[in-house]
Amino acid sequence: MGVNVKMNEGTNTVLLGLSYNKEKKWQLLCGDVTDSDGHSSNWATDTKRHVVILLRNGSHGFAYFDGQRVGNQPCTLDTTDLKRISHFYIGGYGDSAASTGSRKD
Repeated sequence: MGVNVKMNEGTNTVLLGLSYNKEKKWQLLCGDVTDSDGHSSNWATDTKRHVVILLRNGSHGFAYFDGQRVGNQPCTLDTTDLKRISHFYIGGYGDSAASTGSRKD
């Protein structure tokens, strides 16, 4: 289960994301790095949750779950090779995503 921002580069790499793992812990995904601060929560399907994926100053990504920041460090993004965000995945990973969206300027 997760919310991910991906790039249209063919490698299917998560640029920035928030994931809920098998150990019932939230973790920040930043490229190939996973940062988990141990924030855990029981996922109840009948409960509304507030999830935020935030990009600040074009180079620092953050993820929040119910108002609490996930991860110990911000996700520092490489701005020397700017790529356009192509997909937002909500509720799944890759081809198994429940809902995807894209935007073209």
